[in-house]
Amino acid sequence: MGRIQNVKRNAIYNLLSNVVTMLLSFVTRTLFIYTLGVKYLGLNGLFTSILGVLSLADLGISTAITYSLYQPLSDDNQNKIGQIIALFGKMYKIIGTIIFVLGLCLVPFLKYLVNFPEGININYYVIYLLFLINSVSTYLFFSYKNTVLYANQQSYLTVKYEIFYSIITMISQIIVLLILENYYIYLLIPIFINIFKNYRISKIAEGFFPIIKIKKFDPLDKKDKKEIIKNVYSISMIKISGIVYTSSDNLVISTFINTSVVGYYSNYIMILNIIKSLVGSIFNSMVASVGNLNASESPEYKYLTFKRLNFINFIIYAFCFICLNQLLNPFITVWIGGKYVFKNMTVLLICLTFLIPGMNNIINIYKDGCGLFWETRFRTLLTAIVNITISIVLVKKIGINGVLIGTILAYCLTIYIVDPLVVYKNIFLMPVIKYYTKLLVYFLCIFFANGFIGMLFSKITLNNMIGIIIKLAIIVVVYVAFISVVFYKTDEYQYFMNLFKKIFWIPTNHRLVKIKFHKHRLNGVHEADDYSRVIAPVVADLCTTPVALSAPPNSFQNNRQSW
Repeated sequence: MGRIQNVKRNAIYNLLSNVVTMLLSFVTRTLFIYTLGVKYLGLNGLFTSILGVLSLADLGISTAITYSLYQPLSDDNQNKIGQIIALFGKMYKIIGTIIFVLGLCLVPFLKYLVNFPEGININYYVIYLLFLINSVSTYLFFSYKNTVLYANQQSYLTVKYEIFYSIITMISQIIVLLILENYYIYLLIPIFINIFKNYRISKIAEGFFPIIKIKKFDPLDKKDKKEIIKNVYSISMIKISGIVYTSSDNLVISTFINTSVVGYYSNYIMILNIIKSLVGSIFNSMVASVGNLNASESPEYKYLTFKRLNFINFIIYAFCFICLNQLLNPFITVWIGGKYVFKNMTVLLICLTFLIPGMNNIINIYKDGCGLFWETRFRTLLTAIVNITISIVLVKKIGINGVLIGTILAYCLTIYIVDPLVVYKNIFLMPVIKYYTKLLVYFLCIFFANGFIGMLFSKITLNNMIGIIIKLAIIVVVYVAFISVVFYKTDEYQYFMNLFKKIFWIPTNHRLVKIKFHKHRLNGVHEADDYSRVIAPVVADLCTTPVALSAPPNSFQNNRQSW
């Protein structure tokens, strides 16, 4: 199967997986809260964060191994594939053992991390050990073989099983919650199902690559090992800061405020993560395309493409931010009750932890796609240190808002300074001041639109699902009008409006006309179809085939299939 077909299949199955996981997560969490309460939900979030920190023992080995498989897969070097997978299996067993030992060493310190009011009788030691066993089982049983499928762009094969076993897991957990209301059995279920799932997927991998059944190989030569170690070092710096940055908030909240508050906070984070996942499905496929763009185009054209991608990124994240800021509390009130909502200022800060990294999304895509890991390796660690320091200082004074402010400031004081500078210096070969000027304009527009919509909503007293739908419709109308008025004359707005017209059929005299793509030269810059190479390869594949006058509307489906 060709590369394009694999990309399309992977995209479809990943999107399906996100949708299924989203729906099941809502159902499971709703039942979890009503049957077990927010105290157990807080433990859930806290122990997930602790084990996230313990997974630092991985140090990016899985990513480095995946990268090292690309070349032997391309060359069909079966012996080297077997050598790498065998090495990976040994390393994963060592990592699993280290995580288990470190996890046991943390048991005596749990009493300092878990912070419940007196009178709550929860055996959090047993709960923690079940979390630990579930985490370690991934490293010790079978999962290392699955990496070869990801490296070979066959992740759709694993995603099918991921979806199936996720459904089985969550249905089983729902039954346990409804009938037994037992958290210990609830945690035992994913342990056994994950082991069996990894076993089944490993057998699929062995079917495609029989060589990985063999357990003993000659060791890799020193050059290959050195390359893997170098990649592990570069990736580990990024992974350490990423895990500390994302996991520290729950640890600080639980230690200095209350473990139950982690449960309240995790409801908001779950919704934000769902939105991030859906938005990520739009942009994640761009990294490799940007790498290709970097290797083949001039700095001027790279910058032109960047501006356009950055604009559409702003449009999407700004819309999501406004919706989240205005609708999160009403939605949670309808979903699980008003007692689970935070104050408006806290909600605004939570939404900013979504917006601020999101507005830097295209910079990250260019950084990763062009391989600028080494240039930002120390920044990643600095981000984590600043985050923890500010959060601990402020949480004692202003509570959870202090933790959120620490997260926001850490990102702004490190990543917002270093990453754009590295990208503009190494890729666009121009001063970074243009980026910051445009970023300031975008943020001013976001805050103005959000404030204006907030004033409109202060007049709407409906707090049910109908009210949420009405508010969403108002946001869409006001936001589209605002963006059109403010950015109508910009190159980026006109470019995407033209693409919109070219992608869709336009009715003219009861006939559907498909407009061709053309290649132009604008101000000396070659405008190849960067949309097809960077934004949406699948859509562009359909659209770049010119179709003149087609049949009347009643045969629309047939013509669409023939593009």
